[in-house]
Amino acid sequence: MPTLAVTPQILTKNGNLISVVKGFFYAPRGVIMASDTYAFTWENIQNAPAQAGVYALFDGDEIIYIGRAQGGNTTIRSRLSAHKNGNEGSCTQFALAYWRETTSRPVSREKELLEWFKGKHGRLPRCNSRIG
Repeated sequence: MPTLAVTPQILTKNGNLISVVKGFFYAPRGVIMASDTYAFTWENIQNAPAQAGVYALFDGDEIIYIGRAQGGNTTIRSRLSAHKNGNEGSCTQFALAYWRETTSRPVSREKELLEWFKGKHGRLPRCNSRIG
């Protein structure tokens, strides 16, 4: 069973508790709830859906990356594993938590989330370089 990162505490990579992901984040067609985030651990990643969808990576209470898994061999689980392994660069490798949502339309849902973030913050998450 995955370990849920319950606000206001979450396990860091070295096992210490710190405060992260406080509150919630309004996003198109729903709310990204902090209580729906998971510690970015191998155990939780192995229990992530092997399906298409979107996900957000967090460093503390900051969304640092929004991504998609298009399905087939590219699943939420495989994408999270790639980030944790460092295959997607060091910017996302040491994220502390993640949120995920399964969807049959990951490309358009990712675009919605990135446009929402840019509209709210005037920029993309620090580890995203573009929309789409």
